Amino acid sequence: MPESDFKEGHVEADGFRVRYLEAGQGDSVVILDSTAWGWSPLNDALAKTYRVVVFEVPGMGSSSPNTTSGSVNDLAGTMVQAAASVVSGKFTLIGTSFA
Repeated sequence: MPESDFKEGHVEADGFRVRYLEAGQGDSVVILDSTAWGWSPLNDALAKTYRVVVFEVPGMGSSSPNTTSGSVNDLAGTMVQAAASVVSGKFTLIGTSFA
């Protein structure tokens, strides 16, 4: 599935504007992307079988700058809100980090 098949959206969560990309159908897979780049070959491969929603965490990419989350727990709460706004029911979670 080419990158162009992913639709861009934004959701408000915990005072942040969080960008996400979405493609595919089926069971939901949520990817928390900390690389400031919401697309990868993995996302394409997963979207052939699953509904894939890739979120850019605050402070990365086109999401709002992170000026208030002081801990990983705070940021986790923000991303739970973002995911709950876009995905209903159960989902598989994938996190990435190169920090």
